[in-house]
Amino acid sequence: MKRFAALILLAGVTAACGEKASHVSGTPSASPTAAGGHGSGEVLIVTAVTPQSEPGILTHYSLSGTRVAHFTLDAGIRVLAVAGSRTFFQHASDHLKAIRRDGTIEDLGSLGASVRWFAASPDGTKWIWSTSDDSSGTVHSAVHLGGDGLTVRIVEELTRTATVLGPLSWTRQGAFVQYGPAYGHGGYFPFGRTNEWLLVEGSVHQLDPLAGHITAMPATYGCTFGDMAVDGTVICFPGGAYVRLVSSSGKTTNIPLATPRFNTVGEAFCAPTEAMCTVAGATGVGNAMDPNHQPEQYGTDLVTTDGSISRFGPDGVDPAMGWQSWLPDGSLVLWRRPGAAGGPPGLYVLDKSGHGPFIGDTGEPVGYLN
Repeated sequence: MKRFAALILLAGVTAACGEKASHVSGTPSASPTAAGGHGSGEVLIVTAVTPQSEPGILTHYSLSGTRVAHFTLDAGIRVLAVAGSRTFFQHASDHLKAIRRDGTIEDLGSLGASVRWFAASPDGTKWIWSTSDDSSGTVHSAVHLGGDGLTVRIVEELTRTATVLGPLSWTRQGAFVQYGPAYGHGGYFPFGRTNEWLLVEGSVHQLDPLAGHITAMPATYGCTFGDMAVDGTVICFPGGAYVRLVSSSGKTTNIPLATPRFNTVGEAFCAPTEAMCTVAGATGVGNAMDPNHQPEQYGTDLVTTDGSISRFGPDGVDPAMGWQSWLPDGSLVLWRRPGAAGGPPGLYVLDKSGHGPFIGDTGEPVGYLN
């Protein structure tokens, strides 16, 4: 459910060391030793500015808000994920490529045609993606597995009218795949894919890609999946201004969400070591089909798996990078999108008390490297 737009082939690599984060309005001065002093193991946040037909920008930030690497990008590629030490993208020739944090580019082989969705394992060494074909009148979709030292193979297939398999995420709790719509829907979707999939009743299952084991998740029948918490609780959206928690024992708790902040609900992502998840909402005032539309107003609440809920973060923000919005140390990265209400665009890297640096950036947050 990443919001990744069509992006880039890395044609050149430049970088700025030790430069404090600020609004990106052009190409800064650069040094070819961009990543020096920021080696493997240090968490770096990745953002991308991706105009349709002009060179783009990929930027790495330290958690203190320092811009540590800056890469010049060409148009024509899709950025797919960030995981481990890799930023994954698809070349126009259908090849999967990755740029490592030091600027090294890898060719990881062909993904094939008609790639729909992609997810990488948290360490960036394995990946799954889906393809689909509707030339026969029904839709045949498949989930493929690749990775370091692996022979690419299909691990799950489906042939069904207007329904496809789509990897949602590969988190610390496992890989999650949904039966979803084969074709797009009209409407206003301030959270992108998550909102669109709220229109269908496609359930989610947990996939062990290496063993090929599929585990049904009954909690997601009629409740759009958000994430799975560290204690096994599933957080999902049953419809309306509610979020639902389903414990590993099957206990179900429906929590009402405040309106108008949650006129539209969209995303939920869970912390790495605590039984806590984000819930994101939007008022819906940004619908461009309304001639009186205004800047969209986003908001984020925190829900614990015992059912408590509270607001978190500044006005106008939602989780920045899917499940990777929660950093390994438990910090939470929130994002104010360009054009959204509440203040200037950029990222907040917040500790549990809600304090931390603001990184002014008009790029889309993609994920984190470690």
